[in-house]
Amino acid sequence: MNHPTKALNHPIVKDPIEEALELLDENLLTEAVRQLPQGVFFSEEALPALIHAYQEWFSSLRPGAAPLSEKKVIKRLFQDESPTLSYLIEGKQCQVGFYLPLNLTRQSTAVGKMVKSDSSPLDAGDFLHVRDPIFNSLQNVKVELGSQGFSLKLKRGDQTIAISRELILQFAELARNSRRVIERFPEILTAVRFALPVLASYLGKARPLSNREPKLLPEQFCNKNYKYLSAFGFTFLLGPDNKLLACFEHSGKNLHTLLTKEFEQIKTRLGKAKLASLELSRSKQFLFFIKQGPERFSIEPVVFRRWITGIRKSGALSRELGSPFSLKSALELFARVIKETQEVQFYTLPGHLREKTSPKSRFRHYKDLYFVIESGSVIKEILFRTEDHASRKPYPRPSKNKRLS
Repeated sequence: MNHPTKALNHPIVKDPIEEALELLDENLLTEAVRQLPQGVFFSEEALPALIHAYQEWFSSLRPGAAPLSEKKVIKRLFQDESPTLSYLIEGKQCQVGFYLPLNLTRQSTAVGKMVKSDSSPLDAGDFLHVRDPIFNSLQNVKVELGSQGFSLKLKRGDQTIAISRELILQFAELARNSRRVIERFPEILTAVRFALPVLASYLGKARPLSNREPKLLPEQFCNKNYKYLSAFGFTFLLGPDNKLLACFEHSGKNLHTLLTKEFEQIKTRLGKAKLASLELSRSKQFLFFIKQGPERFSIEPVVFRRWITGIRKSGALSRELGSPFSLKSALELFARVIKETQEVQFYTLPGHLREKTSPKSRFRHYKDLYFVIESGSVIKEILFRTEDHASRKPYPRPSKNKRLS
């Protein structure tokens, strides 16, 4: 049986975040925290103080208990271990920080110390504001406003590189898909703004692309009128006026995306036609086929990717392709090389390569590389003479073939 609930004279229960806010220094509340219509905004500089205050409040409820870790406090505050940053624009001032939806009680002592604002927070995860204070922290970088929005001017030695907002976002997308970048700069996942110092650093340390380091680029960018810079696995394309036109990374997910886009464009242009005797495959298992005499070789996507990433290991291939090179050029060279290969026996392979494969396979040789053939006429691997001699493990092959297209 339900009974009517009596009104209790209990004190109003406050939100834990509100309790923590009340422990913050008054000057910090005034300068770094804003009370918004639907919540609270605090600058990124105030986050450590808020975390400490929350830990103090939690410890006061459970004397003797183990203190909450910083990671757990962040998870309790934002329901996420990597919360997204927000902008708060007040006139010409731009603050970067965190927004928490929160209805403050009238009894909160923090309310009277915080500045009220009618501004709405802007998600800074995939958005870059021209007044972001991070621009002021970058050396040799100047922000310029124009009819197309803002751009950056990066001083690099005796040259100045112009970088549009679109190229900053393009680099940020590549960086967020790069394992190497994320390991060094994990904060880049939380907001685009953190890509700026990385981009400025990479461009500052970049050097002209060498023919000894062949790089795959979209066909329209393989032009001698462009300048190419390389740094930390990224290639930057500059126009004659030193304007940054594009950037690429040649490993992991970014390489896979580049290969997929370029391969799709080639298939669209060709239709049912052949490219340099290559027959494109419609199955998921193989990428294309090549006829060489009476044999018809099948090439898996992972093997062709191995070809692309291994070109730099072959002096012969590097000289023939040059740098940069297009996917079309790489396909044409692959077809020609296969036609010029010669069948060889296992014992003729260099000793360090024999350790990477099986004598049960077939082998075809071309200058400083060997093709491993299994299951009849399926090219399963490419071995380069310059493979690391110290390596004793076979080249890893995924259990499932991932198609490039």
